[in-house]
Amino acid sequence: MLRSYFIIAIRQLTKSRIFSAINVLGLAVALTAFMFIMQYAAFESSFDKHYTNADRIYRVALRQTDIGTVKQESAHSYPGIYDFAIEHLPEVEVATRFAKIPANTGFLFGYQDKIYNETGGFINADSNFFKVFPELLLRGDPKTVLKTPHGIVIAESIARKVFGNVDPIGQQFDSVSERGSEAPVITGVMKDMPANSHFHAKFVARIEDNWREVVDAKWLPSTVFNYLLLKNGASPNVVSSEINDMLESIAANVPDVKGAAVHLQPLTSIHLESHFSDEFEANGSIMLIYLLLGVGVVIMSMSWINYINIETARFLRRAREVGVRRVIGSGKSDLVLQFLVEFLCINCFATAVAGSLIYMFSGVFTDVTGVPFDLVSLLHWDKMWLALLFLLVGTVATGIGPCVYIIRLKPALALKGSFNPANGRGLLRRPLLVIQFSASMFLFASLLVINAQLDYMRVSNRKVDVDRVIAIKNPIAYAAQEVVDKYNNYSRLRNALDQLPAVERVETSSAIPGTEIGFTYVNLIKRTTNDAFDPTRYKVMFVGENFLPLYGINLLAGRNFEIEGGGSWKEPWERDDWYKIIINEKASRILGFKSPQEAVNQVVKFQVFDEFQDHEIIGVVEDYHHEALNRETHPMILKSNFNSYQQVYYSIRFQTGANPHQAISDIETSWRGIFPEHPFEYFFLDDYYDQQFKNERKISAVFSFFAAIAVFIGCLGVLGMALFESRARIKEVSIRKVLGASLASLLGLLSREQMKCLVISSALVLPVIWYAAESWLSTYPYRVDISVIVLFVPVLIVIGAVSLVSSLQALKAVNVNPVEHLKNE
Repeated sequence: MLRSYFIIAIRQLTKSRIFSAINVLGLAVALTAFMFIMQYAAFESSFDKHYTNADRIYRVALRQTDIGTVKQESAHSYPGIYDFAIEHLPEVEVATRFAKIPANTGFLFGYQDKIYNETGGFINADSNFFKVFPELLLRGDPKTVLKTPHGIVIAESIARKVFGNVDPIGQQFDSVSERGSEAPVITGVMKDMPANSHFHAKFVARIEDNWREVVDAKWLPSTVFNYLLLKNGASPNVVSSEINDMLESIAANVPDVKGAAVHLQPLTSIHLESHFSDEFEANGSIMLIYLLLGVGVVIMSMSWINYINIETARFLRRAREVGVRRVIGSGKSDLVLQFLVEFLCINCFATAVAGSLIYMFSGVFTDVTGVPFDLVSLLHWDKMWLALLFLLVGTVATGIGPCVYIIRLKPALALKGSFNPANGRGLLRRPLLVIQFSASMFLFASLLVINAQLDYMRVSNRKVDVDRVIAIKNPIAYAAQEVVDKYNNYSRLRNALDQLPAVERVETSSAIPGTEIGFTYVNLIKRTTNDAFDPTRYKVMFVGENFLPLYGINLLAGRNFEIEGGGSWKEPWERDDWYKIIINEKASRILGFKSPQEAVNQVVKFQVFDEFQDHEIIGVVEDYHHEALNRETHPMILKSNFNSYQQVYYSIRFQTGANPHQAISDIETSWRGIFPEHPFEYFFLDDYYDQQFKNERKISAVFSFFAAIAVFIGCLGVLGMALFESRARIKEVSIRKVLGASLASLLGLLSREQMKCLVISSALVLPVIWYAAESWLSTYPYRVDISVIVLFVPVLIVIGAVSLVSSLQALKAVNVNPVEHLKNE
């Protein structure tokens, strides 16, 4: 008997090909979107869970307050916390601390006469690093790999690239950077850190070799990350309280810890829930995950609503069939089972189509989100059972929905053609359509807000000009050379480039717009040495004298650094501007100067190296967005590098109208003459600067995709509703047409329900759009204002799409000959 149900089901689906295709396509597209969203949520939620002791590892985060006001919240903390945790906290099983070198800086080394400058992250860690994260180490003893003087652990990808099949353990690099005076010895090989880790590095070296001064300065603000592995059953709240009690007890004698307090962050929560200053890498957002999960639920629900509406419309054609079957003895349960078998077939077809769509578009999904689609890992997600339960409950409820009409059917009325399911049609379908329309409007509005903010950040006045500029990473920036040699190399390169007609300016700097400024310190600059401890975070950048004009940075008061003369070489500390600095507006205000002009020629205490020394402020520049507009501007201090140290980047500006391809070719020729052993690696700075908006672009792409799906499914829902209305009221329309009703009045009659739903949806969703946009934009220090376009364009788009689909179906119904429907009356 079950076989007959499937035969009839296939026959019915084949007979109504258009309806069946709409149902299958709607469910398949929704299921595809839902699975992609689940994969994204599963990946984002999986960060750092691959570590065996992930549930017992915590990062020590620091909060500094001054008279009740939070001055900073940082992922960095005091180096001394490491020693205190090991020596005085019985709850701590093991602790580790490490510092990072920015991933884009690069690490210079050599092997067998070949020079490498590898980016991807460099960590300086203590010997406990691989005890806290033992899964990372592939080869070597975790107890000793970072105890060997000048030992270094390299990633397996670096081992393959440099050494091939040769065992790298015990090998020594031929040349090294100035970070260590001795050539590092490879003591271990570690895994390439997984994509779902909140920090990444390709090299791990001993912190004692390169950061001894930082480690020894236990209670000075630093760039150190502290991680604690707690014993089983230990409370992180107890540990943080003990650390805070210790900080409070030493605050009287150590002013740098005044107002400081720590709290412990679970390792697995850092990626989605931590957004402090000095994060190792840009983190994700738990709110985005919740929002996308909500979008997935809405899209899936919309597809089920569509099925109910379309199946209800189809049911009108089958009312007499059902009546006949009831008369000859079929029970309600038999009819319900028949419809459920049809729904099962549709779901099987939809699942197969969804599988094909996932296979076809998984590459696009990965390109857009950076998340690989992995069904195995998705099924192992600890929240996947909730998603499967939602699909099961929703599917069962959707299959049962149309069967309600079967139970209500009276055979006599069905055989007479008097059965009209349109009675009471608004009790369920109207709210469902309102939900559909509101969701589509909200997604479109979200897309407009995100794109508006993204455009604002990209094209607003950054007060720094990055167009027509290429940047080259200096391959010898950290080479173990004398400063005079670095000066001479740069001078040769600059002189060669100055001869090129396409080149306008050349300069060096420790950072360029769009990069992280690595030198970030607190209590760095004061009006007098007697001033209280200042927790303000200052960014320090070393630049050449052409840096300001090359990037079009406005000098508000004072002068630029001196232009290098043509005389003999002088050591930097012998130059007139050695004790001179330039600050930005924000630093000027924090230091208490009423105007930029007042700050010029003032002498302040500046701790640029080991101790506070007198420095004269020779200029104040306008606050510019060295980093993107999604971050606040920081107080900045510029110090001259005298073209001889901290030359991490070469910046080259082209002349207006220059051919960039020819210019780059000429620059490369000059480069080969100066640095024949080093690769010519450049990038256009405007593109590089825009990479800071990668997260916003990713969100925009994701919302574009899902907004399009929502509108598509919403249109299917409108089609189902229009089919239902036109077929349920076809006799009414025929009578009105015979009595002389106009085409416009008939179209209005059939479209009225959709228009009412649209009006209700608009009234409900507009306040939600405004509130959600304000809440999201408030997280940006520089933001776009919400315009009327953002509020009403999504409403107009959805109204237009709904009106088009509804009108086309209504026209089809109105143009039918009335005789066809009234001849039996």
